[in-house]
Amino acid sequence: MGQGPLLEYQSIPTNGAHCSKPFVVDSVHYLVVANYHGGSSVNIASRVYRGDRGSFVEYQPIPTSRALDWVAFVVDGVHWLVAAKCRGGSPTTSIPRSTSRRGSFVEIQSVPSGGAHCWQPLVVDSVHCVSSLQTTVVAAPPTSIARSTSGT
Repeated sequence: MGQGPLLEYQSIPTNGAHCSKPFVVDSVHYLVVANYHGGSSVNIASRVYRGDRGSFVEYQPIPTSRALDWVAFVVDGVHWLVAAKCRGGSPTTSIPRSTSRRGSFVEIQSVPSGGAHCWQPLVVDSVHCVSSLQTTVVAAPPTSIARSTSGT
C-alpha cells in the first residue's frame, strides 16, 4: 500500500451491521455482511455481495436474526457459510452451502445456536467440524460442534 490516506472506494448498504467477511469461490471474490437489526426488527437478512469489475454488487440475501459474525470455510471442495447470531428470532442457525460452481448459497441444515457469538471451523482426526461459542446467559444451549458427514 502507498503512503497516502485511505479513501472510500465503495459504500455498501447495511442494517446495523456488526461484521463483514471476504471469501473466494472459484476465483470470484465475495463479501458477506452480518446485519444485526433493521430498526425495530431483528429478523433482517444478511447479504452476500459478489465482486464484479472492481466493485461489489448484491448477490444474495440470507435470512438471519441478529447476525454478529460470519465464517466461510471449505470441506471437500464445497463452500460453506455459517452465521453467528446473538439471540432473538429463531433459536437455530442455518448452515448454507454453495449449490454449484458460482451458484447461490442454500440452507442445508440448521443447528441450535441461541447465543452464538462466533463459529470456528476445525479438523479433528481428518473429520471436518465447526464449533460455536454460546454466550447467552439465560437458557443457552451448550457450545455446538457440527461435523461433516461426507465419506461416512
